[in-house]
Amino acid sequence: MKRKQLWRVLGTGCLAVSLLASPMTGLSALAAEGTPGDTPDTPTEGDGTDITPESGSAMGLNPLQKAKPAVGTEGETGYQPPVEAYTDTKIPVYGFTEDSTVYSVDVEWGAMTFQYENSTWDPEHHVSKPGAGWQVYDSVADEALEETEHTINEIKVTNHSNAGVWATLNYKGEGAYTGIKGAFTYTADKHENVATALTAATADGSVPAYLTLTTANNNKGENGAGKETVGKAYFMPTNPDTNKGETAPSDIEKWTQIGTITVGIKTEEPKAATPPVGP
Repeated sequence: MKRKQLWRVLGTGCLAVSLLASPMTGLSALAAEGTPGDTPDTPTEGDGTDITPESGSAMGLNPLQKAKPAVGTEGETGYQPPVEAYTDTKIPVYGFTEDSTVYSVDVEWGAMTFQYENSTWDPEHHVSKPGAGWQVYDSVADEALEETEHTINEIKVTNHSNAGVWATLNYKGEGAYTGIKGAFTYTADKHENVATALTAATADGSVPAYLTLTTANNNKGENGAGKETVGKAYFMPTNPDTNKGETAPSDIEKWTQIGTITVGIKTEEPKAATPPVGP
């Protein structure tokens, strides 16, 4: 009577080994469970086990054979070597090697302080004029800046990993200020030695803005060492589009939180979801 048992062992880490076997245990007990009249398979030369990693099943193995003597004389035509009582079982072992991936990313950001000017005062004509909208605000100098890309509104992402990463950038208005939108920019010729690739968000918002940061395993440094890759982006709240009925913010007290920026580190490039097929 035949019985088969499948063992499956999978190693983890840098070396994974999948070991599949059909061990024959308790042979005397199995023999006792045989059915009277069972005819054991007759092994032939080369009988063994054919085990595949997909199934792990043993084919043509009957360990309960009696040994048979050799037929003829070795070296003569028709010679057959003796058949052993228990057939050898050959079990394939599978493995592979793979270096581990280590992710190490730094995220730094400025104070993210902004001022909205509804209007400006004209001291010569004594009238208010339409303001400049949102401006970066320097709290140390206590003044609004004309620059739209400053360390105050900068987001810096540094990749020390031995693989590339993508840093997603999302802005969401908070509380009573959910109507305030924002956008991320990067002007290459304003900054030195920054290998930034900033992809703007899609118009429908299905894919956020994101930075592409290549691997630090680039062997550009001294002694064959790689060099970290750096990406930068600058956030600005967007001015209201009055043509679409958006109104200017008003009565926001100083240092009120108007929103939150979320930086996500991804191991795959962000892409729009594939629409479902069919009705």
